[in-house]
Amino acid sequence: MVTLFVAAQLTVSVAVADTVRACEPFTVAIIGSARGIAAPQLVAPDVRPFTLVGSRATTQSSTDVDGRRWSLTDVVLTLLVERPGRYTLPAFELRSGRVRARSRRATVVVAGDDTSATPAIVARAQLDSGADVSMRSMIAPDTVWVGEQATYQVGVFISPEARDKLRGNPNFVPPQLNALMAYDFPASSRRTIRRRVGTRCFDVLVYERAVFPLAAGRHELSPAQLSYAMSVGAGFFAGSERRETRSDAAAVVARELPQDGRPEDFAGAVGEFTAAARADTAGARVGDPLLLTMRVEGEGNMKLLPRPRVVIPWAGLVAGDERVRIDTAARRVRGAKEFDWILTPRQSGAQEIPALRYPYWNPQSARYELAQTDPETLFVAPGALAHGTNVDSARAAPLSIRRVLRPAAPAPLPTHPGFAIVAALAPLPALTAALARRGRRAPRAVGAAVRLRALRRSRGASAAAARRLLERALIERGVAHPADFARSEQLLRALRHAGVSATTASRATAFLEELADASYSPRHRTVRDAAARACTMLRDVEREARPRVVLRPPSALLVIALCAGVVAAGAAARDSAGAIFSDAVAAYDARQYALAAARFDSVAALGPRSVDALANAGTASWMNGDTVDAVRDWHHALRLAPLDGELRERLDLTPGPARGALAWVPPLPLAPLAVAALVVWWLAWLAVAGRILWHERSRTAWAYAGFGIAGALAAIYILADERLAARSLAVVASQSTLHALPSLAADPGAAVRTGEVVRVVRREGAWAQVAAVNRDVGWIESDQLRTIARD
Repeated sequence: MVTLFVAAQLTVSVAVADTVRACEPFTVAIIGSARGIAAPQLVAPDVRPFTLVGSRATTQSSTDVDGRRWSLTDVVLTLLVERPGRYTLPAFELRSGRVRARSRRATVVVAGDDTSATPAIVARAQLDSGADVSMRSMIAPDTVWVGEQATYQVGVFISPEARDKLRGNPNFVPPQLNALMAYDFPASSRRTIRRRVGTRCFDVLVYERAVFPLAAGRHELSPAQLSYAMSVGAGFFAGSERRETRSDAAAVVARELPQDGRPEDFAGAVGEFTAAARADTAGARVGDPLLLTMRVEGEGNMKLLPRPRVVIPWAGLVAGDERVRIDTAARRVRGAKEFDWILTPRQSGAQEIPALRYPYWNPQSARYELAQTDPETLFVAPGALAHGTNVDSARAAPLSIRRVLRPAAPAPLPTHPGFAIVAALAPLPALTAALARRGRRAPRAVGAAVRLRALRRSRGASAAAARRLLERALIERGVAHPADFARSEQLLRALRHAGVSATTASRATAFLEELADASYSPRHRTVRDAAARACTMLRDVEREARPRVVLRPPSALLVIALCAGVVAAGAAARDSAGAIFSDAVAAYDARQYALAAARFDSVAALGPRSVDALANAGTASWMNGDTVDAVRDWHHALRLAPLDGELRERLDLTPGPARGALAWVPPLPLAPLAVAALVVWWLAWLAVAGRILWHERSRTAWAYAGFGIAGALAAIYILADERLAARSLAVVASQSTLHALPSLAADPGAAVRTGEVVRVVRREGAWAQVAAVNRDVGWIESDQLRTIARD
């Protein structure tokens, strides 16, 4: 009964894993509960051959449903053992006052390291058990084929004593790689790696890098370097010293690929791959480019995989983008690479995309193997785009062209100076009415010389008045500045600089000093004949001073000559443009479409607003197979003549996005809008003038309404002009893929077709962000765009 009572007062339980690994810490949880206030205390046991790494103890109390108080003690021990085997933990004893309790013994199986998951450098490296920090390196395998992967590993082995003395992060410098391409592996997420050497367990830090030899021969890697700091004493404020260590050198031998059995289309791919192909078959027709993509996936040097040779007899091929995705999580470089081609069908009907070959050298089987795609049947509709060079243009019915070069479209009215002058004169009636009501006229300014002569005829002219008018007359004549009268030397210098002789300049300076003394004297001393002498002095100065340069308006003969020259130059330019236009029409009739397009472009260069030249240039480009220039020229011409129905019919021949909502040209002429806005603007100002003259309140409402209508018409004109100018629109030069970011490595998005009109949102370096007609937004190379700017 006493034994049962004691057991009820104090209980002990132990929790530990059945199996642990050598050199890895594990925990032992000891839980004791005692009835009463005194908490159980653990008696320190002898845990050898285990090493006590750490311990933690917590105590708490609680009350059960019967109101009895219990004390709980939770002790966690962290143990470690270096050698594998079967071990027995001793019984753990807890005491609470005079009461004692012991736990049962526990058996622990210590297993060795899992060599299958341990890097080779950890398992194979030769270590000195007495060293605190060691660094070893190796390449596995040490002999590979050219282009085959070898793994370079560096292991840093840290002893338990050095682990506690390390200060800060070590600085690791990897070796230089020559004739080797490397891929860095991501940071390892595996458990802490330990290596037992003798009776010591070392922590191991592993650095791994995949290397691919690019040439045959022996490739040696210099030793890697590691620098670290270790404390030289105990305590937080102990000093530290810097140490360095180096790994041993490593080398890999690359063997040349054999010639026997090498396929003719082998381009150097090494690894193990599979291939697949896909084609954008939506809306396939003759002359309409499609996107053909081949995907090569597998294990190998993905970045340097070469583009395969592809031949399709019934279509033309142009190499496009390449995209690479790398995966290094499995310590073997693998991933996928995609190759794009722009495929342009030349024949209609059911056509077959043949199986695409991708030969490679397989290092595992030591032979050449072949990755092959599945063939695909594609139905190609008859062409509706411009005739290409691969179509017999002689059998194609040519489109009609304009055979007479009419005058170019006039420039927008607001750009003429006369329009701005007429608009600026609109407030003139209101200003005239306001001045008429005031009944005042501004006094006409009278020159100082005239006033000085009038002063000479009057009697009793004061010296101050004569001095003031003489100074003002000299200033108006341009021989002096107001600041020159402050000092006599400065005035003398100004007169001499204006060409006045030394005698006259000295007399004028002395006379002005005499007038100044008389003007500022306390008794207001008079100067005899001051006004007459001032007039004589002004006449002498004007006679000797250099004449003023007066810019006179050009004579009528000169104006007539300039106008005649401008008219003659314009007539000569029209004659030259007319001759080139006739030659272009003759070349078009002879079905020399490339020559005709070039000559029509020359006419358009002489007259940038020539609708006929631009329309014919687009037609010639269309017949020559140049869809992009055809779309640009037709859009340019239609935006100069929005009411031209023939140009709208020509645009209906182009791809849908070239005439969609984004590229829509409103049939709205701008000249009537500008004239209407100008008329309403004048009427509004006339209403203001009537309100000023006759005080009619109703005219105020008419004025406000006129200003509002004029502003609305001006806003409509600006919006329509911006739409017709097409400053942000461009034509896609060749079928391309939009990217999510301005980089070839970014994720691909929607495809845009040749001749499609897109809106440029913004530019960044060699890339442009565009919005397509179907609201797809992405980045494309700027050199793939041709702007449709009106000016």
